[in-house]
Amino acid sequence: MPLMKRHIVLTIVLTLNCAAWAWQPAPDSMLTEWGAELTPDSAWQEYPRPALARHSWSNLNGLWKYQVTSKSATAAPTDWAGDILVPFAIESALSGVKKHITPEDALWYRRSFEVPARRDSRRTLLNFEAVDYQATVWVNDTQVGTHTGGNLPFSFDITGALKAGANTLTVRVTDATDTAYQLHGKQVSSPGGIWYTPVSGIWQTVWLEIVPPVHVTAAHITPAVSGKVVIRLATSGNATPQATVTASLAGQQVATTTGPPDNLTLTIPNPKLWSPDSPTLYDLTVTLGADKVASYVGLRETTVAKDADGHLRLFLNGKPLFHFGPLDQGWWPDGLLTPPSDSAMRSDIEFLKAAGFNTLRKHIKVEPRRYYTHCDRLGMMVWQDQVSSGTGKKRGEKGSSPEWTRLKPNPVDAEWPDAAHQQYMAELKIMIDTLGSHPSIVQWVPFNEAWGQHRTVEVGKWAVAYDSTRQINIASGGNFWPVG
Repeated sequence: MPLMKRHIVLTIVLTLNCAAWAWQPAPDSMLTEWGAELTPDSAWQEYPRPALARHSWSNLNGLWKYQVTSKSATAAPTDWAGDILVPFAIESALSGVKKHITPEDALWYRRSFEVPARRDSRRTLLNFEAVDYQATVWVNDTQVGTHTGGNLPFSFDITGALKAGANTLTVRVTDATDTAYQLHGKQVSSPGGIWYTPVSGIWQTVWLEIVPPVHVTAAHITPAVSGKVVIRLATSGNATPQATVTASLAGQQVATTTGPPDNLTLTIPNPKLWSPDSPTLYDLTVTLGADKVASYVGLRETTVAKDADGHLRLFLNGKPLFHFGPLDQGWWPDGLLTPPSDSAMRSDIEFLKAAGFNTLRKHIKVEPRRYYTHCDRLGMMVWQDQVSSGTGKKRGEKGSSPEWTRLKPNPVDAEWPDAAHQQYMAELKIMIDTLGSHPSIVQWVPFNEAWGQHRTVEVGKWAVAYDSTRQINIASGGNFWPVG
């Protein structure tokens, strides 16, 4: 499959940052070989969403201004502490800052960009791949949106806030880490042992995208080993035209279909299946009116069945396949949750593949979307965790997690208030929606061990109903309920 090449959007000119030459990683830090080579101009310049790709985009990574204020401050600072390298968290060495913030702080970002006068009807989207945890965003003096959640992408249509010429982008972030009901994984306020440094603020790519008024916002792709592919497009606008999807393999068109965007079926003849040994991907071209995006699909089926000896096994494409892989936490000494580069991230997967593994369990972390495309292309199966959550109580304090009963009868759950549970479920749904078309992902893991495990049967039944094409490993190493 051809790699998406970054195309510069002619309608948006980013201002150059004259301070780039002065940036360096925070001193006295352990750097990877990729971190040692990093420059502000090279920081995560790759296209961030290869499973739904457009040509019209611009990257906003690089040096931004930052300041830390009291959480009570709601107006943007007038003085700035210095430069921070986006998309690296402020606590990381590669941000150039390496400063901890507290739940009582607000972290502010600012940068400028220029927009020429434009008279057409196209829209400008501001996309954040991940910001931890509560974000408020302004373009010029207009608040364009807020977002809650630290691990998944979100977007705002900023067209109405733009002006010809110089524009100012301001972001305010607060992060309670482990002091509240919040999905935080292994981040803790006082790191030590197997508990790690907090990751606050912007920690994945920020980018601009130009789209027609009616455009594809998401593609939900469900394949079958028969060659049947069901495609459900989420779209903007009310007057939605017919959509056309074309499938190609090695540059040769093999199938096409036209129909309602939310109900398209493509039939691929003589299907070549996706597997770790043969990770075949079909390129998809999706056209919706004036909008055109590139995607792909891997044809595979993952099931649980009994083998010839009557033992319950995991099957891939109708054949038993042992899932052989490590628990992969995805932490880096210099970037923390953010890999120092795309090539560094890919090298991790290639190393595991060369070591003989066919699976990895992505442990209480959601990686950048490019990660899963690399797994798709390399043939690495993924058990994907929901990021584990906390209750604001100290580790080991009663009520922070349920008693660990494992396989004993009468398992127990933690008690969670409705609002916290609803946020947990919202983030679980968005994770499945965001990553659900990747053939490499073969299992969802809602709970790691018993960390924040609550309403297990409810969560498991929902997950099974929402994605029946994968196994639901309800609580890997946690309290086992008859669900999933």
